[in-house]
Amino acid sequence: MTKRILILFLLPQLLWGQEEIPIGTWRTHFSFRDAHSIALTQSGAYCAGSNSLFFLDLEDNSLTKLSKIDGLSGTSIRTINFHESLNTLVIAYNDGVIDLLRDGEIKEINDIAETPISGGKSIHQIFFSGTTGYLSTDFGVVVLDLIKEEIREAYTNIGTDGSSIQINYGTVFQDSLFLATEEGVIAGALNDDVNLLDFTNWKRFGPSKGIPAQSVSTIATFDNRVVATLDEDGVYFYNNSAWDRLDFDLNEKALAVYQSQDALLLTLTSQLLEIDTNDDISFSSDPLYDKPKMALRDDRGLWVADGINGLVTSASGTLSSIYPSGPFSDSLSSLTRVNNSLIALPPGYDPFGSPLRTRLGANQFTKGVWTSLNATNLLNTSPFPDITDLVDVTFNSIDNKYYFASYGEGILQWNSDGVSEILDENSAGSTLINTSSGRNVKITSVLSAADGTIWATNHGNPQPLHQYNPLEESWKALATPFVSARFPLDLQAMDNGDFWMRLDPSAGGGIFVINGETAEQKLLTNSIGQGGLPSRIVNDLVIDRQGQVWAGTNSGIALYPFPFDILERPEVNASTVFIDGRPLLRDEKINSIAVDGGNRKWIGTDNGLWLFSELGDRVILNFTAQNSPLPSNVIEDVAIDETSGEVFIITDQGMVSYRGTATNGKTAHQKVRIFPNPITRDFSGTVGISGLVSNAIVKIVDITGQLVTELRAQGGTATWNVADFQGRKVNSGVYLIYSSNEEGNETFVGKVAVIN
Repeated sequence: MTKRILILFLLPQLLWGQEEIPIGTWRTHFSFRDAHSIALTQSGAYCAGSNSLFFLDLEDNSLTKLSKIDGLSGTSIRTINFHESLNTLVIAYNDGVIDLLRDGEIKEINDIAETPISGGKSIHQIFFSGTTGYLSTDFGVVVLDLIKEEIREAYTNIGTDGSSIQINYGTVFQDSLFLATEEGVIAGALNDDVNLLDFTNWKRFGPSKGIPAQSVSTIATFDNRVVATLDEDGVYFYNNSAWDRLDFDLNEKALAVYQSQDALLLTLTSQLLEIDTNDDISFSSDPLYDKPKMALRDDRGLWVADGINGLVTSASGTLSSIYPSGPFSDSLSSLTRVNNSLIALPPGYDPFGSPLRTRLGANQFTKGVWTSLNATNLLNTSPFPDITDLVDVTFNSIDNKYYFASYGEGILQWNSDGVSEILDENSAGSTLINTSSGRNVKITSVLSAADGTIWATNHGNPQPLHQYNPLEESWKALATPFVSARFPLDLQAMDNGDFWMRLDPSAGGGIFVINGETAEQKLLTNSIGQGGLPSRIVNDLVIDRQGQVWAGTNSGIALYPFPFDILERPEVNASTVFIDGRPLLRDEKINSIAVDGGNRKWIGTDNGLWLFSELGDRVILNFTAQNSPLPSNVIEDVAIDETSGEVFIITDQGMVSYRGTATNGKTAHQKVRIFPNPITRDFSGTVGISGLVSNAIVKIVDITGQLVTELRAQGGTATWNVADFQGRKVNSGVYLIYSSNEEGNETFVGKVAVIN
């Protein structure tokens, strides 16, 4: 299948990203730091990571991100290589799918992915000989015809006695194909008279030829010789008859090897090794490529794909780290909208409640740009304390500070100037406790109240809910007799002073409700009359715009439509939400629920993302990895920018976002924006009219006063498909937009130009 990819050449995205995207479109939020492959071109370089691909154009210093949104077949990229004369980038994915990107078009080749093969299908390396590409894979060598854009043949079962072996690397030397395999080096003649499908036609090198018959990590052609590296052994050269070992102990596995100008460049765990034509060895290292995965050198300078700093190059004259805006890591778990920005946090504990002890910090998204907040790598990050396992965040507008929950080190009080303080069991008057030896104050959730106090949940504490007054530096705690309620994971606040918490499944699970003033409390479980949950494993809680509580469990959705008097009722049962006569998402594992400006429910599961109507009785959208740019069907968390309507989605393979059609409505029109405006002939999306009064009635008329269509806003945004009542595209011209609330006393008039 061939797909057109226009964005690569027509719409380069600069390093700083975009503040907004059109309604109904997607964008990725992958980390571009974890780079593993580079492919050089005359004008720049492609750089790939496990979840990312971008192009650096040296002519204008622009960066272009490439993803499924732009037509790529997948997200989990294994390796890349560029064929200069054919102007073709070959992209290999972990599942065996291959993309050929040439002249703005992508040809997908999925033969490997669709072929039943025992074991893995990963492609470890791509190398060329003429117009033929060779793929070193888990199961053998695949031969790719780059002219016909098809797989020609595959050499499988070429191990000893016809067994299947993994090919780590390959190279063409003179008239033969040399392969680095898990059994040693083997070679086969590239001759039409030789059947390389027959394992007996492969020459095997062993001790009699001067090289051990053991796993070979890399192999290359250099200085009219074949060079092979053996895992934690050494470097061997082949001179047509036998192998000679370089007088040097490698001591570690070489990750990659490439000929660069007049030297051979090997990538090691934390440094580069260079061998020149005189077999002299030199090492180089730099903080910018502390974790190099692949390195090349050409007349423009050094190029390194680094596991922390992305693309590192000296092409500009100075060694520098380059990558598009993105989170520090794709290992993300939760999203929180605070202080006009989005903060994405990594996971902080495992399913058994044990801290992960990671130092990935936090990631802040503001006006289209990601900022990394962590202490693990000061390069291109904001100063931040060295603290582990941040799992939640809130912003206090009274003291203008952020409060982060650390699952092990207490509460981090921090402002954007870098001033910070840790609140834990040792703080004056603190009611927090350390649940084990060492630093282990497990805070799972934090929430800022209107009076400037901070509420926090302390996992494992008989007093699970705590209130901290930063102005008075005073503490208050609420206790519970329920053992399972001592292990809260989340905190939601109701207008009546009740707090709702989902509880750790490993400690019993369920939902705990407690009033912050009276300490009156109730434990909700799956027992009839005592909560009536479909499952005690509750993965998410959300309070919608009508004050109803929605719970996402391992067995579907539970709804508490009248939660305000729940502490007073002797018996409580969750309501079942029905759609087409069946319980909504019955038996599905619900991971996340988010409410948009129209009070609609975005629900993330292990099988994709759903958008349901306000009552959950109608499906509006259903996105999967198969029908959308989602990198995976496993949705970890969902959050919505109430101003723009952009829906941010964390999956187990990274984050993307989708511009939805609903925003938070106001009591009056505020900063109404019509986007795009003008509407040009090449625009085929949906026009957004945002900043409207809540649930506004919008009329669009032509310049003569003729009514074209009428719309209803979802929250504060109305959408127009640039068509009339009958669905016909409107003609070129200027159109007036009239918006008002239902009473007609809050109005707005705007204009939009259509150019066909």
